[in-house]
Amino acid sequence: MRRFFRFSIRDLLWLTLVVAVALGWFVREQQYQALQAEAVKSQAKLDQARSRATKWRLAAGGLEHLVFCDGQTVKWDFSSSHVSIGAMRGSFVEPSVVVFDPILRAEE
Repeated sequence: MRRFFRFSIRDLLWLTLVVAVALGWFVREQQYQALQAEAVKSQAKLDQARSRATKWRLAAGGLEHLVFCDGQTVKWDFSSSHVSIGAMRGSFVEPSVVVFDPILRAEE
């Protein structure tokens, strides 16, 4: 029975190598799963932001169409986040303030 528990240095080195490789693989897998979960969260946030941007683009396009149908033009200044609305008179655009009242539109 005593011979069974005797190990050489080479056996202990092999055992150390196997344990180190297994432990390294386990740690790498844990880090990979954490990074993958973070990537999924980031992708969900990005999808949500894209969805909101698409809704705003569609709403702005609809409003621009309503203003155009009312005989006005819309000038977008993206650098300063300003919108100018003006009356169409040939090539000259006269700035004005447009008030849209849906109740009045429905009665016409």
